[in-house]
Amino acid sequence: MTRCSTSPVSGFDSRAQNQSEFYPAPESRHTISSISIIGLGNMARALADRALAGGNAVEIIGRDPAKTKEVAAALGGAATAGTFGTTPAGDLVILAVPYASALPVVAQYGDALAGKVIIDISNTSSADVTGLVIPDGTSGAQEIAKAVPASAYVVKAFNTVFGHILAQGGSLGVNLSD
Repeated sequence: MTRCSTSPVSGFDSRAQNQSEFYPAPESRHTISSISIIGLGNMARALADRALAGGNAVEIIGRDPAKTKEVAAALGGAATAGTFGTTPAGDLVILAVPYASALPVVAQYGDALAGKVIIDISNTSSADVTGLVIPDGTSGAQEIAKAVPASAYVVKAFNTVFGHILAQGGSLGVNLSD
């Protein structure tokens, strides 16, 4: 089984076959209230803003310490500036970098990602959007899952939502219970 999974959503049919393949055992689940976001772009900012609005503590992490502090200060609330390359404070780590940077970033963090839930928001399209930059028969999230510690979970999310839509706040017009 690949360590790439989907998180449970309301309305999930608990009678579905192979449920255990995709969901951790109930005793291993815990509440996530701290989020680390690696990246300083529009998606990182929009996701951080939404997480803060939901009452979560958010750590912003970027390679440029001055820009990282600037982004965290602009977000306000419970946003803090983390240090790139150190263990992320959040239980949940959002990898908000282009796919070309995702594997090198994950490799640099290495064992610091052990036990974390990692959200991959990247798209694997080529720069000219004429193809994919991943091998046939795989996905970006699967490639990232191969590179993280065995105790980490990789979840693919938010790659089909534009940052400016997230930044508007409010509903995304998605009903997960149908």
